[in-house]
Amino acid sequence: ADRRLDAAATTSGPMAPEPPRAADLAHLLASLPPFAAAWAYGSAVFHQPGLNRAETNVSGGRAVDFLISVDDAPAWHAANLAANPAHYSVIGRCLGGGGVAWAAGGLGAGAWFNLPRAPRAPPVPPSIKYGVLATDALIDDLTSWRRLHAAGRLQKPALAVSRPPPRLAAALAAN
Repeated sequence: ADRRLDAAATTSGPMAPEPPRAADLAHLLASLPPFAAAWAYGSAVFHQPGLNRAETNVSGGRAVDFLISVDDAPAWHAANLAANPAHYSVIGRCLGGGGVAWAAGGLGAGAWFNLPRAPRAPPVPPSIKYGVLATDALIDDLTSWRRLHAAGRLQKPALAVSRPPPRLAAALAAN
């Protein structure tokens, strides 16, 4: 089985704490429009040697990083801009859904990253950072390594927060 799709993904060393379960992280994406698949990664999800353990988990001080695959990037960004405009920079809000998708696909690594501002009033939920890319672009990167951003990221420990559709799962296995 592909370890990236296993909730018990590899952690660093025998004493490393268990990574959170996918269900423990899925609620952090509840305010977003529907997506095809999502993965959590980084030091808030997986212990990394040399970092303070109290700061390397979801309840610690680190942002939880997500990579999100969407089937229609312009429509998804338009819906997310309507629901969560504060998740986007001023540039993203000015570009609109189609412009954000174009900039991510045409100018960058294929993904548009958002860093939502956390509420200031307690209880403060863990902060998140999420990159959004079109499913077709992700499949292309996984199978051709054209950009290597998402393909490289998903070769490192990543926790599937949702089950990817079959076409994407096949590309993940090929990566």
